[in-house]
Amino acid sequence: MIPYSETFTVDLLAPGQSNESVKKRFMAPLVSLEKDKSKKISGDLLARATDKSGTSYPLASIENNVPRIFFDLKATIQMIRGEHYSGAELASVVATRLPFDYTKLPMWLVGLASKILTKPIDPSGFPDYPAYPADFSADYLYGLGQVAEKRQPLIWPQGKKYCLAFTHDVDTSWIFSHPKWLRLYGEAEEECGFHSAWYVVPKASQGSASRASLSKLVEAGHEIGVHGYSHDPALPDNSLTMLEDKFESGKEILSDYLGVTPGYRAPWLSRNDRMRQALANTGYLYDSSSPSTDFFRNNSIANNGCGTVFPFLQNGVIVIPLTLPMDSIRRNFGKSPMGFWRWIYELIGDIRDFGGMAMITTHIQPHYSANEPMLEGYKWLLGELENDHTAWHALPRDVALWAKENFHP
Repeated sequence: MIPYSETFTVDLLAPGQSNESVKKRFMAPLVSLEKDKSKKISGDLLARATDKSGTSYPLASIENNVPRIFFDLKATIQMIRGEHYSGAELASVVATRLPFDYTKLPMWLVGLASKILTKPIDPSGFPDYPAYPADFSADYLYGLGQVAEKRQPLIWPQGKKYCLAFTHDVDTSWIFSHPKWLRLYGEAEEECGFHSAWYVVPKASQGSASRASLSKLVEAGHEIGVHGYSHDPALPDNSLTMLEDKFESGKEILSDYLGVTPGYRAPWLSRNDRMRQALANTGYLYDSSSPSTDFFRNNSIANNGCGTVFPFLQNGVIVIPLTLPMDSIRRNFGKSPMGFWRWIYELIGDIRDFGGMAMITTHIQPHYSANEPMLEGYKWLLGELENDHTAWHALPRDVALWAKENFHP
């Protein structure tokens, strides 16, 4: 068996061509790849895997419209989606080492600290896997097993080519005492026919200003989701029982604004299997804490992420991946506000071509998106997407409900 830590270069080939033309090349960890090079491969070769030494092995073939797979496809996809490959462990964040709750600091001070701690990043120094800013490895491998049916993990309703969703992470109570920004972003979406999901921290959402803002969002057709209990990046490290208690308490605090089965996004995207099990045990519909790929909290071995742009089932809950970079990394890459949104629009085009789900995420805080240049760029993006009739415009909860009934594992 190939150890989970071994990552291969995978070539998807154009069948029937004598020169084995490469259609797509990507990196992926593989489970139980057969390394018997003496084995005769009949039919057309669909894919090959090459290890770090340059040795290549057949990965999949097809004969008489029947695919043959030479590795454990199911285990590999589960490993990637579940982020169990070598190096996927999340690095700690500064907030876990602070002796106080930083979200209670004045926003100007939080913003100043963010600017000081934000360093330029060169993507060329990232680990090879998962690829950044987009990774489709689990989806490409899934396609090998479905080559005859040409089926993808999820077919969108109404014959739409791809899915489009907008989300906002509300990390503190600041936006509730500055409702102008909540109103401006909400109105910008509504004017273009969109609605969004707002993930709010229960402990920071108990005041009268918070409740007034949440009520307005719900009345306008937006979704409210749960964003941790406090904005604690170490939350998933708690015991299963403690997590269940906190998730139940979060639902109770926000009960006036949540659906029957709410959605969840973890603070700092901290996540593990125990957290998702606790979400399932306490009646949450979905979790949106896994990026398709992310360099934040990576290590020298790998980036992190679930390698898919489709929802999937994990530990009893639907997982809806964050498939686009968040606004919080804009300054790391030295992008202007408009440059950032144009980049996001280009990446949406890649997901559209693939038929997946494009999820746009902002943080409405002054140092991220609560400023005029970022709002104007966001409005430009909304205007570009408004007339894209190939997209299913959906709230994450609607995506989760659809995936629960229609996902092909």
